[in-house]
Amino acid sequence: MITVGLNACIVNDDDEIRYVDGGGVCIFKDNHIAAAITEERLSYIKYDGGFKKSLPYVLESCNLSLEDVDQFVVSFYGVSINVPQFLIDHIKKEIGINEKQSLIVIPTHHLSHAYAAYFSSGYDSALIIINDNEGQIIGEKTSPYMFENTCERNSYYIGNKDKIKLVDRDFDYPYALGFGKLYNKITTYLGLGNYHNAGKTMGLSSYGSGAFENIGDAYRMDYDGNLHCIIEDTGDTEKDIKNLFSKLSVTIPDSRKRNEPLKQIHADMAEYIQKQLEKWTRVRAEFLLNKYNLSNICVGGGVALNCLSNSQLLDIKRVESVYVPSAPQDQGLCIGNALYGVIEDMKERNIPVSPNFNIPLYLGKEYRIKQEDLRIINKKYKGLTFKEMDNITTVGAKLLSEGKVIGWYQGKSEFGPRALGNRSILADPRDKLVMNRLNLEIKKREAFRPFAPSVILEKTSEYFINFRERSPSMMFTATVNPDKRNLLSAITHIDGTARLQTVQECDNELYYKLIKKFGEITGVYVVLDTSFNLNGMPIVETPEDAISCFAESNLDALILDNYLIWRI
Repeated sequence: MITVGLNACIVNDDDEIRYVDGGGVCIFKDNHIAAAITEERLSYIKYDGGFKKSLPYVLESCNLSLEDVDQFVVSFYGVSINVPQFLIDHIKKEIGINEKQSLIVIPTHHLSHAYAAYFSSGYDSALIIINDNEGQIIGEKTSPYMFENTCERNSYYIGNKDKIKLVDRDFDYPYALGFGKLYNKITTYLGLGNYHNAGKTMGLSSYGSGAFENIGDAYRMDYDGNLHCIIEDTGDTEKDIKNLFSKLSVTIPDSRKRNEPLKQIHADMAEYIQKQLEKWTRVRAEFLLNKYNLSNICVGGGVALNCLSNSQLLDIKRVESVYVPSAPQDQGLCIGNALYGVIEDMKERNIPVSPNFNIPLYLGKEYRIKQEDLRIINKKYKGLTFKEMDNITTVGAKLLSEGKVIGWYQGKSEFGPRALGNRSILADPRDKLVMNRLNLEIKKREAFRPFAPSVILEKTSEYFINFRERSPSMMFTATVNPDKRNLLSAITHIDGTARLQTVQECDNELYYKLIKKFGEITGVYVVLDTSFNLNGMPIVETPEDAISCFAESNLDALILDNYLIWRI
C-alpha cells in the first residue's frame, strides 16, 4: 500500500478556487514515511500552497509514478468540514487520479494536526493540544469571512494507543479570538508582518519591561474549563487591539508602520501577548491533564512553533514529557494526512496500530554532487572556485573556529521550518559581533531576533540548565547556564534563553561530527545555526539554490557535500 498525503489548503472565494499557503506532499511506503517536501522549497515562493511541484518531486525521489499510488489523503482549510463535492472533484483533477485510486478527505483540519502530533510521539496515551489560527468551518459556512463562522481554533484530543478522540474545543464560535488569531493581530499591529511573522513577536517579547504584568488578562476560564477572550473579533485589527488594551485600562499608540522605529511600548505589548499565551496554554493544559489523568502532551497547529509556550508545558508538575513534531504548522498536514490514511487501512485489515510511526527529520531528496555539475554552475556564478576535501567536518570546524560564517549543505533536506544541520548557515557561538553581521549583512532582518544553538546531546547540561527534554527539531527553549552566557554570547537571547537543537550521532552523523570537532578545537561543543536562506526566501533545497544563495550573500564560504566553495 502506497499512500500520499497532500495538504491542499484550498479555498474558494468569490467563486475562485485557489491554494493558500502550507502546500506540501508526503509519501508513505514500505511501512515508513519515505519522503516529504513543502511546495515552497521547490517553487521558491515562501509559504507557497498546493502541490504542483512537490507531488512530482516526492514521486521521483521514491522511484514511483503517479499510477503506483494506491490512495491519496487530503486536508482542507477555510471550508466546511462537509467539503463541497466540486472542491473534491477539483483536487482529483489536479492530482490526476484514475478510477483504481482512492481520494480520502480527512474529517477535519485539526484532526490532521492531531494525527501528525500523536502517532509519531511514542506515547501510549497523551493530551493533544492543537492551537491554530483557524482550521475548517464546523457545520455550514454562514459568512465569507472566517471570523464570522463557527470553526476550529483551539482543539483538544486524547490519544490512546490506536485511537484519537476529540474531547473539547475553545473559541469555536463566531467572532471568537483564539490564541493564534489574537497573537497574530498584535504581530500585525506592531508592524512586524502577518501571522507568518509571529516568531518576530516572540523574539521581541523578551525585550519587554514588565510594564503590563499586572494589567489583567486577555482571556478568562469559565466553570467548565473553557476559555474565552475578553473581546470579540471585528475583522479590524487596529480596532480590536485598541479595544483589548482599552478594556485593560491601557492607552497604546496607533499601529506601527513597518519602517517606523520600535519603541519600548512595542516590546511591552509583545511581552504581554507572549505571557498571556504561555499562561493560558498552561492553565488549559493543566485542567485537561487533571481531568483525564494524563501526563504526556503532544502539541500541534501553527501556535506550536512558539517554543517559549511549548517550554512552559514542561514545567507542569504532572507532565512527564512534551512532544512537538518537526513541522507542527500547516506544512506538516501532509504527514498527518498520510498517517490517517495508513492507520485507517491498517484498522480495516486488523493490523495492530501504535503511536510509534517514526518521522525522520530529513525527508528530502539526496543530491549526488559531481565536479562536472559544479563546473557548469560556476559558469553562471563568476568569481567562485571549489575544491574537493578529504575531511569536510574538520575543514568546516576550523573555518568556524577562525570566525568564518559558512553555508553548510549536506544530504537530505529537513522537513519543517527549522534548519537542523543539513541546510544551515553556521557560525561561532562565542562571537557576539557575528550576530550583528548575520542579522544586518547576511540575513538582512531585525536586530532583535536571536539565533539558535546546536549542541551535541551529551553536552547539553554543560551549557543549559534544568533542561530535561531532547530538542532535535528546535521546538523548545532552554535557559543558558549563567556561567556560559558570556562565552555563548551570540546565541544567548536577552532573557538568558536559547532555542536549542540537541544533536545525536544517530540523527545526523556528519553534523554531530562537525560540532564535536569544533568542540575539540575550541572547547565549546556548540555552534550557531540559522536557516540557509536570505530574508523573505525559503530555505535552499537544491545544490544550485545553495550556490545561488551563497553568491548573493556575504557568507565567507560554502561547504557543499565534500566540496569547499569560496570567492576568488
